[in-house]
Amino acid sequence: MILLAVALGLSIVIALAGVDPSRPAPVEIAYPTKLFMRALASFVAGSAFSLLFNTPARTVLAVGLLALFANSQRLLLNDMGLMLAPAAFIAAFTIGLVTLVDQHFTVPRIAMTVAPIVIMIPGLYAFDAIVLFNQGQALEGLGAAVRCGFIIGGLAMGLATARFFSPEKV
Repeated sequence: MILLAVALGLSIVIALAGVDPSRPAPVEIAYPTKLFMRALASFVAGSAFSLLFNTPARTVLAVGLLALFANSQRLLLNDMGLMLAPAAFIAAFTIGLVTLVDQHFTVPRIAMTVAPIVIMIPGLYAFDAIVLFNQGQALEGLGAAVRCGFIIGGLAMGLATARFFSPEKV
């Protein structure tokens, strides 16, 4: 709901200001540098979201490393040609399995899984959908919304599938 409110507000500002929301051409950088920057951003974002759960420093570090690994995995799979939704499924499945296996943390499992997953939510597609719908470009907006929905669905299914492998506690 927050994302929807922000996207709607920004689309109104874009419409009133006459801003062109099209994306600029990507900056050309060396692939190893791109991988490093992605990994660093994933670690920082995962760690920052983990801080919202008031977790201990050791757990913040673990969540940051988990976010670094899972998001880098997702982006590498996409770079190799896998669509974003299946790549998101695999990354979320990895997060789910790691949090099921590792019993060293005394925080709830949700605190370990939400932060790495949140950084993989496709806010750009959600924003594009709202802006395109607002501009009357229904088909393009619907395409962005569907891509967003498939990626979020892949994230949810990846975590749910990993949960199938957890031992039942009586």
